[in-house]
Amino acid sequence: MTNLMKNNHRYLYYFAFLMIFSLSACVNTQKMIDQGRYDEAVDYAVKKLVGKTKKKQKYVDALERGFNKAVKRDMKEIARLEASGNPDAWEDIVAICNQIQRRQSKIEPLLPVIDRNGYQASFKFAKVDGVENKAKRKAAQHWYTQAEALLAEAATTGTKIPARKAMRHLTSIEKYFTQYEDKEALKARAMDLGTTRIFFAMYNDAPIVLPKSFEDEITRIGILDLNTTWNEFYLEEPNDVTIDYNINMRLTQINLSPERVTERTYVDTKEIEEGWEYVLDENGNVAKDTLGNDITVPQRLLIRAKVFELFQSKDARIVGQLEYVDRKRGTLLQTESISVNAVFENYASTYQGDYRALSRASLRCINKQPLPFPTDEELLLLAADNLKPVVIQKMEYQDLL
Repeated sequence: MTNLMKNNHRYLYYFAFLMIFSLSACVNTQKMIDQGRYDEAVDYAVKKLVGKTKKKQKYVDALERGFNKAVKRDMKEIARLEASGNPDAWEDIVAICNQIQRRQSKIEPLLPVIDRNGYQASFKFAKVDGVENKAKRKAAQHWYTQAEALLAEAATTGTKIPARKAMRHLTSIEKYFTQYEDKEALKARAMDLGTTRIFFAMYNDAPIVLPKSFEDEITRIGILDLNTTWNEFYLEEPNDVTIDYNINMRLTQINLSPERVTERTYVDTKEIEEGWEYVLDENGNVAKDTLGNDITVPQRLLIRAKVFELFQSKDARIVGQLEYVDRKRGTLLQTESISVNAVFENYASTYQGDYRALSRASLRCINKQPLPFPTDEELLLLAADNLKPVVIQKMEYQDLL
C-alpha cells in the first residue's frame, strides 16, 4: 500500500472518530433533556459555550430547551406545594426558588446567546423574589408556632425531648431571619427545659476512714469536661436549678497491703572470649597454616557475677460502684462496678564478681537503692488519680435524659 493510500485511510479514520464523538455529544445533551435531567444539560451546555465567539447550534439549543423546561417544571412544583396546604412545604419552596435563581445566574453572563448561524436563544426567566420571601415568612412562622407548642408540652410534662425539638425549630428560623419575634427568649427557655442536670457525689461505705485529701482529689475529677449541649454536671448542689439525676460513686472496699520486702540471690554467667591459645598438631607442636603461620584460636572463659536483689512492694485496691438515680422519682436506674489498683514497686540490686557477666535484666536494677515506702495516704491519692479516668469514661457513655 502506498504512503498516499495510508495517509488517506488515516484521515478517514480520524474524520470518522470526530463524527462519532460529535454525534455522541449531541446525543448526550438530548438524552439528558429527554430524561428530565434539565440542570445537568444546562451545566453541560454552559461549559461548552463559555468564552466561545462562534457558539455551536447544538449547545445553544440544549441550553435553551433545558433551561426553559427546568423553569417550567420548578414553577409547576411551587404551585403544587403552595396548593397542598402543608406547612412543611414552605421550606421546599424556598429551596426551589434558590435553585431557580442559581440557574438564572449561570445564564445571565452569557446573554444574548446567539449561535454561529445567527439564531438567538430565548430564555423565560422567572421572578421568584416575592414567592421566596413569602415562603421564608411562612416557614419561619410554622417553626415558631411548632416551637411554642413543644415548649408548652415540655413545661407541662417535664420531659426534655420536646424542648430539644423546639430548639431545632427555632434554630431553623435563623436560616432566613436573624431577628424574629422573641426567638432568643424562646431559645433560652428551650435550653432551660431541655437540659439534663446531673449531680455527682462520692460516698465512702468501706470500713476505713479516707483522708480529706482523697475526697479533694476525686472532686478535681474534671467532671465539667463532660458537659455537652444538653447535659450539665454539678459537684455541688445548685440553688437555682433542679437536679434530674444523681450519679453516686460508692466505695465499698478499700484494701491496703503491708510493706513487703523480698530478697533473693542468684548468679549470672556468661562465656566470653579472652586472649588466644596455639593449636597443636598430633605431635604436640604448634600447627601451621599453608603460609607457615602459627594457628591460634580464641580462648573462651566462663565468668560469673553474684547478684543480691531486694524487691519492695505495696499496693492499694479500691472497689465500688456507680449508681444512676432518677432524682425526681427516687428510683435507682442502673449500677456499674468500678475498681482500680495503685501499686508501688522497686527493685534494688548489688553484685559481686565480674560486671561483664550481668544480664540485661540485672543491669537495669544494679546500683539502684531501696526507696522509702509511700504512706497509706500517698498510695490512696495515687489510687484516686487512677480512679478518675475510669469514672469519667463510664459516665461519658451514659445517655441520661
